Amino acid sequence: MAGAVSALFLLDIKGRVLIWRDYRGDVSAIQAERFFTKLIEKEGDHESHSPVVFDDGISYMFIQHNNVFLMTAARQNCNAVSILLFLHRVVDVFKHYFVELEEESLRDNFVVVYELLDEMMDFGYPQYTEAKILSEFIKTDAYRMEVTQRPPMAVTNAVSWRSEGIRYKKNEVFLDVVESVNILVNSNGQIIRSDVVGALKMRTYLSGMPECKLGLNDRVLLEAQGRTTKGKAIDLDDIKFHQCVRLARFENDRTISFIPPDGTFDLMTYRLSTQVKPPIWVEAQVERHSRSRIEMMVKARSQFKERSTATSVEIELPVPSDATNPSIRTSMGSASYAPEHDALVWKIKSFPGGKEYMCRAEFSLPSITAEDAIPERKAPICVKFEIPYFTISGIQVRYLKIIEKSGYQALPWVRYITMADPFPLKTLTLPVPVASLPVVGGATCEPWIGTIRWRSPGGSAINENEIRITSQGIIRNYVSYATSLLLERHVGEIVLKAMGQALSKAVAIAEIVKKRIPGLYQDTATSSVSITDVLEPIEEGLVPLSSCWL
Repeated sequence: MAGAVSALFLLDIKGRVLIWRDYRGDVSAIQAERFFTKLIEKEGDHESHSPVVFDDGISYMFIQHNNVFLMTAARQNCNAVSILLFLHRVVDVFKHYFVELEEESLRDNFVVVYELLDEMMDFGYPQYTEAKILSEFIKTDAYRMEVTQRPPMAVTNAVSWRSEGIRYKKNEVFLDVVESVNILVNSNGQIIRSDVVGALKMRTYLSGMPECKLGLNDRVLLEAQGRTTKGKAIDLDDIKFHQCVRLARFENDRTISFIPPDGTFDLMTYRLSTQVKPPIWVEAQVERHSRSRIEMMVKARSQFKERSTATSVEIELPVPSDATNPSIRTSMGSASYAPEHDALVWKIKSFPGGKEYMCRAEFSLPSITAEDAIPERKAPICVKFEIPYFTISGIQVRYLKIIEKSGYQALPWVRYITMADPFPLKTLTLPVPVASLPVVGGATCEPWIGTIRWRSPGGSAINENEIRITSQGIIRNYVSYATSLLLERHVGEIVLKAMGQALSKAVAIAEIVKKRIPGLYQDTATSSVSITDVLEPIEEGLVPLSSCWL
């Protein structure tokens, strides 16, 4: 059995103890304060960045949140990872009570803090960190207790993450499959890094103590059942489950069975180490003319199926820091020079699959440069975009069953979301300088970094009450989302938008929604959109070709 923690300290930004709880009596507050003061003084040392430090026979483990440090001290051999996880859970509990965990909130609520520390750790061993259950018997002004109550049974029974007696008029489960995609490609077109990190996030509104069973297109499970995968199965690596999942059953038959907590939680996280084809490929050629000007030609090509369309495409190309007088032409979208970032930003609102667009730019450079000037390191090209209704890994939820002894019918909702790190340049580095990578013809081809983000109908690009209908969409999914907007989010109106072959589908959806929800009335508006395509010739001297269609 792992060792126990001697004491837990809450310190300010200068290392002074604000609140501390002594569990075993073998570490004093003076020792901890003296150690932390020395640690702050050695801030430049590499050792000070480690969250686990051993000093004078005591193991210190700490994390920082805003202007507060949370630190444990132990003389025994503790599991460092479990203690650090416990400290992060303590932060979540404090944020649940005080909204923000800061020095002022701790001073104003020190009585509640001591009560929480007594419940979350006993004699140095972590006990209970479910904020929603703790709030049922440890009250603040936000959780005022009107009558004396006993601690809920969830604290002592086997299902400690869910209280008994929960009741909902409408039983629903919302499951979001959220994936984060990271791709790094060098200038030779080779994929250096490619991985997909995913999470299954659930939001449950279920009565009683329901039993949920979730099935994925897991290759191991399908092969064990004797089913042919036909390329539709995936291999899940590095799986981490919420404590509600029955691990023994998953190890036996790969079935995800659990009694869910009430509200929002992460059911599982996983990682896929698979080669992902860059959905948007960018090629850049840079040509310098006698140190007086620089000319760039950029090609962007979509490498996904034609039925999908990328939106909010943004391609950021680095330019010299002393570039001036930009002259930019694009075959689609708009481009502008951002001198504060030393970059050319090319934005395309809609990028269909199987298309290719071009951008030409020319900049003036200073005519006089120092002979011993250090060559400027070139930053990589950054590509950001969003592809609605598109999953990069191919993961699918085969079924989601809810079983409860009362026999009620629950409505499961599943949504797929693919996104990426919004700041890819901060987490990715190139193995060699870009300037040292030669390309045929003397041109310079920059590396590619891409991000994909699935944006739901409630995203910033589309209004919350707006539903855009496509010819490939499924009618029942649109109807389900429309009814949830009207009945759950209580929006005053919803807007159905469609064009072309999807118009008949929009009419059918409107009639179904009106039939399901009495008292609705319909306003219909039709309009036409004029779209002009301008084709920029590659050869100089030719006139651009434009075509207009409705």
